Amino acid sequence: MSDWSDENADKIIQNLRKDGDYYLYKKDSVRSIGGAAKAGALKTYFSNEWDRMGGMDLSDVGYDAFLINGKRDSQLLVAHPGERVRLRIINAGASSYFYVSMGVPMTVISADGVDVQPIQTKEILMGMAETYDVLFTVPEHKNYELRATVQDVTGYASAWIGMGEKVFALNKPLPDFYASMDHMGHATGSMEGMDHSKMPGQDHSKHTQAPTKEDHSAHGPPVTGHGSHASAPAPQKPNVATKNSHAAHSAHGPPAKIVGGIDFSTQSDTVLKQNASARNFTQNTVLETLSVDGLTALMPTTLPKDAEVHELKLVLGGDMERYVWHINGKAIQQDRLLMINKGEIVRFIFQNDTMMHHPMHLHGHFFRVINDQGDKSPLKHTVDVPPHGTRTIEFYANEPGQWMLHCHNLYHMKSGMARVVRYNDFKLTPDMDAHDKHDPHLHEHLYTYGLLEAATNHARADFKLMRTWDEIALNLESRSNSKKNFAVEGKWDVEGDLLYRRWFGNFFNVMAGGTRYHDEEFGMLGMGYILPMLIESQVFVNHNGKFRLDLEKRFQWTKNFFTDTEFSWRPNWKGDNEGEFEISLMYGPNWTWAAGVMVTNESVGVGAQVQF
Repeated sequence: MSDWSDENADKIIQNLRKDGDYYLYKKDSVRSIGGAAKAGALKTYFSNEWDRMGGMDLSDVGYDAFLINGKRDSQLLVAHPGERVRLRIINAGASSYFYVSMGVPMTVISADGVDVQPIQTKEILMGMAETYDVLFTVPEHKNYELRATVQDVTGYASAWIGMGEKVFALNKPLPDFYASMDHMGHATGSMEGMDHSKMPGQDHSKHTQAPTKEDHSAHGPPVTGHGSHASAPAPQKPNVATKNSHAAHSAHGPPAKIVGGIDFSTQSDTVLKQNASARNFTQNTVLETLSVDGLTALMPTTLPKDAEVHELKLVLGGDMERYVWHINGKAIQQDRLLMINKGEIVRFIFQNDTMMHHPMHLHGHFFRVINDQGDKSPLKHTVDVPPHGTRTIEFYANEPGQWMLHCHNLYHMKSGMARVVRYNDFKLTPDMDAHDKHDPHLHEHLYTYGLLEAATNHARADFKLMRTWDEIALNLESRSNSKKNFAVEGKWDVEGDLLYRRWFGNFFNVMAGGTRYHDEEFGMLGMGYILPMLIESQVFVNHNGKFRLDLEKRFQWTKNFFTDTEFSWRPNWKGDNEGEFEISLMYGPNWTWAAGVMVTNESVGVGAQVQF
């Protein structure tokens, strides 16, 4: 399964960095006051705005097609009644979750290439990079649809199995874009609040505390000078792990461990043992939607009990409006490495603080996804972390090297939600070191935004040069003081700001720069804050100690009609008006342009604006 866009990926990320809602018009998913009223959800709409949330986020990009094996609709297999078909379904999309269904129950027998206890389900919610193997027995002399519906239900792809009369999969209902942000409508399988210490197979008696964002010493420094210990067995460890005990445990690790018949010296033995185990096909329960919480391993996946446990909490965060994504408050270029030691159990606790699903993928390893099955928690290489949910994974560190850990949403990874997991005893070769220094994740990428507005009474130009946490912004404005409506005449005053802005989280930023007002230039310092109801506020003090307050707010009345309001107050700046306002009523058929009426405190005019 895949998603197709007529734009290239570089253009898509540039558009998203201009505005995280860039593709809402294309997807016909613009949230509005009128839409909320029609849905009987005005209270929820304004409650979300009070909480400074824009609404449900199921996908970022407006795609032009969705495909199975490269086609929108195709005959996958001609099959007769009674024939049994094994399908390997792979989500190869760049940024799309898919609901996979056939209209009849499917039997899932494998996840990410590792066999699991067979389970029947009507549909599977699959994140990017996830793989499921399904058994399907053709029941009648008919043609059955395998349908992959994108999570926001803006499209689907079909493949057919059988022959004769077509049997269609059920249509997915459109999501409720005005639903409450408790996410119960689309966050399957959240394990938030669960006490994993009570789960079978979970020994939490010896683990390190998760290090803070600033302190990575808990990962253990690289250990050198232990060449004489290379073939010696590891000493017995105390039952309480410390930062230092991790470092002492690291460099060469224990000898091969055999636990429950599994050789933990490699990743492959665990998987091979699962895939060689007998299956039980007597399960009769049919799930509505399968997630990782419904999976059971064929044999215990517990890890060596005497190994140290290195536990890390990884908070998945982001800002949809500015379209930046990060882990523990830092993008990968700020904090690239997670250092681990060979021979320890590494446990990652993913806490999703965003309103989007994140399919977290670790290269080079299969990991246990801790669920209610305890000892038989399944093995996977990619796990869906649902909105405002928590997932816990763990693996035995037995594959020295450096491995990417990242969100498999291409655009989340590109904008910062990734890390490199490196073993402390792994040494880069000169060639690897040379390539490592050219890792594109080591440096910031620059993105731009522009707006031009022209009306009979007002003109404006905005330009931004943006990185993850900072930007340079130029704003120029001119307005007529003729006080005549719909007339381009009189004197036009010009003012503007040139500012450097640094963000600290999603809501707070500080600024420094200069402004021109009434033919005078001033230096300024300021700070900005997103208030409840998504009101953008800015407070400045100029070099003469004069104060300025700016407030901005957009009202989206319908999909195409909106109002932008702006208010500036400059007490004692010697201007004609201490307070200035602009209010518009605009019609916009897409993100790029809009036209309508603009009202200032002097006059009413008509005009248009273009974003780029």
